[in-house]
Amino acid sequence: MIEIKKPSNSYKELPGPILLLAGPGTGKTYQLAQRIKFLVEEKNIDPNKIAVITFTKEAARNMREKLSDEDINLDKEKYPGIISTMHSLGNMIIGSYSNKLEELGLPDKYNILVNSKQKTILLRDAANLAKLDRSKWEETEDCRLKGQCEKKEQEKCRICEEYKNILRKCALVDYDDLLLLACEVFKKDKDFREEWKQKTQHLLVDEYQDINKAQCELIQLLSDKQEDGLFVVGDDEQSIYSFRGGSPEFICNFEKYFPKNPKIGRLSASWRCPKHILLGAKSMIKEFYKKAVPKPTPSFSKKNKTNNKIVFYEVPTEKTEAKIIAAISKEKIKSNNSIIIIIPNIMYLPAIKEALQRYKLEYKYKFNINEEGIIRFTTLINWIKNPDDNINFRYLIDLIIENYNDLTKKVDKEKSGIKLKREKASKLIAELWRKVKPEKSLNKVLFDNSQKNDFLENLKTNLDNFKKLIEEKGTRKTGLLDFLNISGLFVAPGKSPLDLTSEVNEWVNELTESNKDSSYNPIMIYNMPSSKGLEADIIFIVGLSKELLPNPKDDVEEKSRLFYVAMTRAKEELYLFSSRTRSSKITFNKSSYQLEASPFVKAICEDNMETKPIFPKKRKN
Repeated sequence: MIEIKKPSNSYKELPGPILLLAGPGTGKTYQLAQRIKFLVEEKNIDPNKIAVITFTKEAARNMREKLSDEDINLDKEKYPGIISTMHSLGNMIIGSYSNKLEELGLPDKYNILVNSKQKTILLRDAANLAKLDRSKWEETEDCRLKGQCEKKEQEKCRICEEYKNILRKCALVDYDDLLLLACEVFKKDKDFREEWKQKTQHLLVDEYQDINKAQCELIQLLSDKQEDGLFVVGDDEQSIYSFRGGSPEFICNFEKYFPKNPKIGRLSASWRCPKHILLGAKSMIKEFYKKAVPKPTPSFSKKNKTNNKIVFYEVPTEKTEAKIIAAISKEKIKSNNSIIIIIPNIMYLPAIKEALQRYKLEYKYKFNINEEGIIRFTTLINWIKNPDDNINFRYLIDLIIENYNDLTKKVDKEKSGIKLKREKASKLIAELWRKVKPEKSLNKVLFDNSQKNDFLENLKTNLDNFKKLIEEKGTRKTGLLDFLNISGLFVAPGKSPLDLTSEVNEWVNELTESNKDSSYNPIMIYNMPSSKGLEADIIFIVGLSKELLPNPKDDVEEKSRLFYVAMTRAKEELYLFSSRTRSSKITFNKSSYQLEASPFVKAICEDNMETKPIFPKKRKN
């Protein structure tokens, strides 16, 4: 691979295929925007022959904003014809194949399966239909996430075929299909691919370190014989999405996938992170991710006016931790600093929320709010509105099997445990997919076959009675009580009344917090994977204890990259926290114990970090 050593503003002119290694805060979006401006204004390339692929919808929006910034200032009519996520591009490709969609087993109008729980249920059903144990589904999902779907005589492939059959009966594709099917039609129909290649003569790809095999193949198919237009940017040290199938392999072995005169460029100037923060983060990642593509020694922008050392607090309790975060935030926010608190997961949130509220600080947290209760209610109501929605109905049946034990026990008369009876009931439902057709829904199939089994018969009766209860209008004083009672039996909305009311409060708080009007920017709270692409003046990271981050089951390399991403969000100050005690919901231990600092923290160079151990006050005798 040819090494390109040029000033960063000249990369826009290079013919591809080029991989531009761009670390945190080195201006990846700016490099893409510069290349677009160069292509349309200096090379007179038709914007409709330029495509930009981003990793998220937010990144696509940021790309459009960058093109309108003062330093780029590109007229909107000169914006690339395509600026989209990889999955949106796949959907566009499949959708434009409309006159031949039948070849893919799809109608002219199809929908996308987005619910991960529903996807899992269908994969388990597919395992049953393949005459395999329901637990075999995970290997199939892993293959699909990685974009490695190959038709072989293996168990995982048999499950995959049955799963796709279920989806097609429901006029559905999932996110993995959007990429796999796009590749399939391109390989099958060369004329159709040539049409699309006209739209991607210049193909720009952001966050290249997070692609999977199918995404790489789609890029290869679109750039075939026009690789000089391929320009990708990324950083393997920031590859954090293996749970979605992403892998740094494709950035580490770029020349393997694009062997025709590949070039590599490296950006070194950090426009975001001060020296202590970036060098401290790099000393950590170097220790745990040894396969990284070599990077140049970082240089630092003169715009960075601060160079504060990383501050590490080792505290006795999570309440002490939360109090320190709130106190620092209270002081910093007066100077209009932007603040982000990064936590491993939502279990770390209660103590922090309580402290922020006590200090009267406005905050917002960006999580998937717990949906166990309210969404379960809506699943039931949506079935009444549309009983022929196969996926919603299948999800409803799964909830009933898992929660309504007295009903599930009727699946057979054997004296077996409830777990085994649930498996038998699920297998019974899975078999019904064989009779489902576009004109005959799962709901109709179940009702037609209900007499064949006591469980099915009782399920039908219960659903009929519930539907009648909903349709009654004010004729019974106890109607609402009956509704709540039967709903609880069916879908168990919350493990307890307290859990359900807490969830309702979460939804209300999310709505009210987002509508608050304050003179200061709110403090933002994110989990670690959600921190990608963000930046703030002040960053707090909590949960940095041994056995918790990383925990023994983690991929340590990936977790170190995740921590590296979180650290490098900081523009001015970075605070790290390890608490010696945590709640049992976090440690999964009934009693608390003395936690040590994470090995990730211990790997940070001492020259770049100061440690502030906070010890509990001794009691007076």
